[in-house]
Amino acid sequence: MKLLGTFTQRSTALLVVLGIAACNSVPTIDGSSDAAFDRSHAHLVESISSQDRLRLSLAELIVLAPLGCLSTKPIPGRPFLTKNLGGQASIRCCRKELDGLTFKDIISRAYPE
Repeated sequence: MKLLGTFTQRSTALLVVLGIAACNSVPTIDGSSDAAFDRSHAHLVESISSQDRLRLSLAELIVLAPLGCLSTKPIPGRPFLTKNLGGQASIRCCRKELDGLTFKDIISRAYPE
């Protein structure tokens, strides 16, 4: 009986450690579908500071532009800007290229040391 109690305590401790590790995990982009991409990219953006959000946007354009996967979409509520600038960049078409990447991964690819 004592052996079963020790096993249960260890199992509980392991589950607690795994739960804490999951809470502290770094957000990654899931490119498996458009919906998963939108959800995971939004989560990644929410997890970083406003300054890092700007850095991320620029880094994504630097990394993705040469790959030719970017598309454009209308700028909401700004038909003049859409007409004159051609719209705003949409990275959803590049979801496969961003799959599995973290904020740090994207920054590293844009600005290699």
